[in-house]
Amino acid sequence: MAALQWSYYFYHDIPYLFKTDDDLIVDTILISSVVKLLLTNTSNDNSFITKHRPTLLSNIILSDRIRFFRGGWAMDYQPTLRGGGKFGVSEKVWPHPVLPAYCSGFGWFMSKYIRDQLVNVSYTYPLHKTAWIGDVFISGFLAKEANVKCTGIAIDFDQTPSANCSCLMVNG
Repeated sequence: MAALQWSYYFYHDIPYLFKTDDDLIVDTILISSVVKLLLTNTSNDNSFITKHRPTLLSNIILSDRIRFFRGGWAMDYQPTLRGGGKFGVSEKVWPHPVLPAYCSGFGWFMSKYIRDQLVNVSYTYPLHKTAWIGDVFISGFLAKEANVKCTGIAIDFDQTPSANCSCLMVNG
């Protein structure tokens, strides 16, 4: 949330943001290609995204650029884990058996409009209803409150068998 607020105050007019977890290795060529496509709506035949990600290309071309909020792992109908532990959410915070739809912290693109909606709703969101799990809280709880939704985007990833070092974007 701090990064969204920082961008809101210091780079208010930035058209798009990409958020990722700090334990990932990100394919910056792919990310740059996606942002270029979002900004220009054009891609030449030699571009990385045209050559290697035609499905992603068509997916972005057809997207609503104003309400663009897309992530690598869209999570729908995830059960609310109770009790202690890293991913536990108390019944006081979220009394429902299923979490709101959210995108994993693996990586999200969002438009300025989405960022602004999330920042604005964060000021009135009840502190006692705050979940500490950043991706669930921002792209799920706050997004639901702001009436926006993070949906999936066709970005490939690799995950190590031990789940250490988490995910890597790859050039499939």
